[in-house]
Amino acid sequence: MKRLLIYICMAMAMLVADVVLTKNCELKAQSLPLGLRFEPMIVDFGSIAEDGGSAVRSVNVTNTSNEAITISQVVSTCGCTTIDFRPCTLAPHESIDFAVRYDPMNRPGRIDRSIYIIVEGRDEEIRLRLTGYVLERERTIEELYPFDMGGGLRLRHNFHAFGYLEQGKACQERIGYINNSDKDITISMAGALLSEFASITLPNRIAAGESGDIIIGYAIPESSDTYGTIIDNIDLLVNGIAAPYRLTTQVIAIDNFDSMDDISAPRGVISENIIKFGEVKCANATLEQSITLRNDGASPLVVRCVEYSSEALRCEIIGGNEIAPGESIALRISLSMKLFAESDHIVTERVRIITNDPMRPMQNIKVTAIPMW
Repeated sequence: MKRLLIYICMAMAMLVADVVLTKNCELKAQSLPLGLRFEPMIVDFGSIAEDGGSAVRSVNVTNTSNEAITISQVVSTCGCTTIDFRPCTLAPHESIDFAVRYDPMNRPGRIDRSIYIIVEGRDEEIRLRLTGYVLERERTIEELYPFDMGGGLRLRHNFHAFGYLEQGKACQERIGYINNSDKDITISMAGALLSEFASITLPNRIAAGESGDIIIGYAIPESSDTYGTIIDNIDLLVNGIAAPYRLTTQVIAIDNFDSMDDISAPRGVISENIIKFGEVKCANATLEQSITLRNDGASPLVVRCVEYSSEALRCEIIGGNEIAPGESIALRISLSMKLFAESDHIVTERVRIITNDPMRPMQNIKVTAIPMW
């Protein structure tokens, strides 16, 4: 009995192996309903060096049908991939090869791309996957720390958006630095932070060749009535000289939603997220349009604040800042064209609405107009 069980297990293992082998073969060469056979369907570049130049793999395509098939185009999904291919018509059972080139420079990590084959007269597109891995090259100091702050100080970046920050919580970001000079340098702030919620930790002195982190954080008290976008522009002094770049950070203050469940939460729904005023011929025109903000949730929706991308915009709330479940209020959006009197470009501005909707605390309304002078 024991020997019989062993034979059964061996037979099952062989069956699984056959299935896996069959699947692998199908990946290497597959005949598709369109009458074309590609070998391989998955183009594997393997492990390639980032600075080793473009890697090239060949793909064979065969017309397995009894009719001529025209391939009109082979399209890549990114600029890193190019295909050496010209439109052609394949006679029955004819085959050709074309090359797929992948440029790994500045693209370290896993390769997961696609190319699409377009066949004339067919709606379906054939997808070939590109896989592999790019081995990262050694970076220069200038590449790792691209922002030259003067005096030998270089930073990894000079801007960070923290995203949403709920009341009663804190967040922190580290900005890498290095002293790329052969002398010690001093670093300080030229002025105070703009917001009371921000904090920054700077080294007073950085030794030659030393690297580390500037730590920037935000903490909003639970009792705060501040909502919306908070921006801090930090001016640094390196050896007493103003740095050419600012450090800019941004955070969006919202309600604390820890005690709110999905069932009882408010839900804000804006009737239109894009307002198009079209062509405007009067330089002094003030354009207006009203939209609605509806509460589809189970508890009151509160408009915490309204923000504008420029002084040309205004949003008047009609009906109060608090919206009962199932009710709506009007938002009257106005755009003054005076600020664009000498512009020939399309005007694109945004109104931002901050509410206590935990799913979408901030909603944007895009406003456009075309000046015609």
